[in-house]
Amino acid sequence: MRFRTKIALSMTCLLAVLFGIGGSIWIGASFRTSLERQKANATDAVNLVVDMVQTLEEYSGWQDISSLQENLNQLWNQGLMSSFLSLSVTVTNVPLLHLGDTVEPDSPRGQECLFLEQTLSVEEMEYRFSFVYDISSVYETRRIQFQVYLVVYLGLVLVSAVLSYTTAWFLTRPLKKLVKASREIASGNLSCRSRVTSRDEIGRLSREFDAMADQVEQGMEQLKQSMEQQERFMGSFTHELKTPMTSIIGYADLLRGHDLTPQEQSEAAEYIFSEAKRLERMSLTLLDLFVTGKESVSLKPCEPGAMLEEYVRNLAPVYAQQGIGLEWEVQHGTCLLEPDLFITLTANLIDNARKALPSSGGRIRVTLDLISDGCRLMVQDNGQGIPEDSLGHLTEAFYRVDKSRSRAQGGSGLGLALCENIVRLHGGELRFQSMPGQGTDVVAEFRGGRA
Repeated sequence: MRFRTKIALSMTCLLAVLFGIGGSIWIGASFRTSLERQKANATDAVNLVVDMVQTLEEYSGWQDISSLQENLNQLWNQGLMSSFLSLSVTVTNVPLLHLGDTVEPDSPRGQECLFLEQTLSVEEMEYRFSFVYDISSVYETRRIQFQVYLVVYLGLVLVSAVLSYTTAWFLTRPLKKLVKASREIASGNLSCRSRVTSRDEIGRLSREFDAMADQVEQGMEQLKQSMEQQERFMGSFTHELKTPMTSIIGYADLLRGHDLTPQEQSEAAEYIFSEAKRLERMSLTLLDLFVTGKESVSLKPCEPGAMLEEYVRNLAPVYAQQGIGLEWEVQHGTCLLEPDLFITLTANLIDNARKALPSSGGRIRVTLDLISDGCRLMVQDNGQGIPEDSLGHLTEAFYRVDKSRSRAQGGSGLGLALCENIVRLHGGELRFQSMPGQGTDVVAEFRGGRA
């Protein structure tokens, strides 16, 4: 049974009971009021008849009983006692007169009559007047009221049922939207929403349901992206391993199965050594990624300006031999950092800038500024730049803008992913600004605090 049907039945039954109780009370009260009124009228009529008889007999005297009978007959025939069904008079328990129908109290007709008696004592004689008063009109009125009430009651119950179902349909209509949205989400359409705008409990339930659906959709989207990243990671990682491993196996087989000159043996061994070292570097970088994947590191007071200046000063002559100008400008002060991770990030950013430079005339500028809650490191180069559609993928493991150039220069594609994890552990962020052909600016903010 549907919820709206249950509501309609409940409301109809409740109204039917209330109508029934209310109508019964009203009819019963009306009947009792009419009955009491009839009793009062009957008593007044009896007293009036007795007073009239007493007045008439005072003029004619009480010695002649026949005159009493004649007066009563005249009153009866003139219709002055039309509200009475019968009148009986006894004198000292001796029947004297009976007018009208004979009605017994235990008869069906007697159940709709009032039996009244009035006693009059005159000259040591007791006159007993017995009246039967007709109140059938009261019972007839009650019967008609019940008939009319039954028709009205059934009509009201029918109207109440229709109105209750209509009201329940309007009240539960938002639930239909919720059911439809639930069914759509269960079938895989995570973008479906109920969008009920009422301000009652159903509207609140709808808003909570839509918020839950938003969270589920976001979670599924993040899971999808994570799976896609894992697939790209595994594909790239497999590709990265395939090239050096193929070379190592090939040169090792060459050394094992062929007679080579000492020069050729040295070249083969050197190639195997360089490829093995590249695999070692990749393994260490993956280990760093795994280590920095934890939620927090121990920060301690450091002078990032001094560390950066020392590192860049030692690196500048090496870069100068390659025709690369390395400039730096630092602001000295103390911050809360993890020094090894800071140097690792700096080395990766400078090395990435070096790989993007042209063969000659390249320039790298490193700047360190202190901010209120840490420091800001900026590495700028005048290299070939990065396309806009690649900026959002730079921190993905093994992602390369120029795959052939990076591999030729010994890159593993893990540097910026490691940098992002390092910055995250310091509560900061890593940003990229680049224009193809004009160079790239990388900004790393460390927000671990100031000592």
